[in-house]
Amino acid sequence: MGTPEQSSRVSDEIDRRRTEREDAVLPPAAPFKLYVACAVTAAASVLLTLGASFTHIDWSLVQAVPGTFWAALIVGPLALTGVILTNRSHDRRAALQLAADERKTELQLLHDADRLTMQLEHAATEATVKRETEMRREVYLESAEEVVKTQFALATLYTLDMDTDPVVAIRGFAVAHAKLQIVADPTTAAEAGKLAGLFATTLLRSIADTVPPRDAIKLEQMARERVDFYMQEWDRVVTALGRADPHSKEGVAEINNLLLEEKRVKEWLDNAQKIHAQRTMLAGKTKLAFSYLMRPRIEQIAPQQIKVLARLREELGLDANEEAMQELGRQIRAEITALVDSLTDRAHENNV
Repeated sequence: MGTPEQSSRVSDEIDRRRTEREDAVLPPAAPFKLYVACAVTAAASVLLTLGASFTHIDWSLVQAVPGTFWAALIVGPLALTGVILTNRSHDRRAALQLAADERKTELQLLHDADRLTMQLEHAATEATVKRETEMRREVYLESAEEVVKTQFALATLYTLDMDTDPVVAIRGFAVAHAKLQIVADPTTAAEAGKLAGLFATTLLRSIADTVPPRDAIKLEQMARERVDFYMQEWDRVVTALGRADPHSKEGVAEINNLLLEEKRVKEWLDNAQKIHAQRTMLAGKTKLAFSYLMRPRIEQIAPQQIKVLARLREELGLDANEEAMQELGRQIRAEITALVDSLTDRAHENNV
């Protein structure tokens, strides 16, 4: 992934190469000054030589030299100097143009590098946000599910086996709550902590209250098992009566014994069914008493539960009107309460 440090290194490398290129391409001023010094020295040497030998020169021979020679002798150095100056000017303009073009390319390269760095950083940020959002979504959905499960488990706490630790009723939300403390917004985590406290408090207050219904359910199960046992015995006796031979002396004796056994089993079965009916009624009453006892406790938990669910919806980007959710929750609880009371009253009337 591109970083500002990498972009800075690109810029430093471009500056270094530009400096090396300018040193290699741009001709230094020292050689030109050397050319001028050499020309001046040569001219001074010629003049001194002519001055020293002026009286010894055969001017007739000089006059015999064609004028074109003297013109060439004078114009040649001037033309050479002009060519040198022109070439140097061209070289400098070409070097400056090349440097300008490469500078433009380097600026474009720096711009592209910065843009690529920004794109990579943006992509990395988006990937991180997406990963965190997915992680939060899984935790939030799991937490919402455990909230509902825990509330139902507390309302039916008496259904747990006698050997089962009652803490299992809130264990699921306890695990989800620990995850929320890591990924959730501080406000959401705090509200979830309050709900976890309410769940734990309600559990501790309700453990002792589950003893009567759990005992009654256990007695009901035992009575049911006794009824099933006598039903099997009844089927066995009836089957044996059907197979006995009424035309033989031994068959008649067997039938008489089976009829006596049938009478005893029938009495036992009727007694077991009465006991089962009594214990079933007792279990129903203890369950109903526990339900009435838990109703205000669940009612106390419900507003905090809805508040947590509203916060979770907000963090998932969903609509979450907490006030409307609270009102809807109150209406649903009132309807369920009225329905349960109605069924309970009807059951009492039928029993009477």
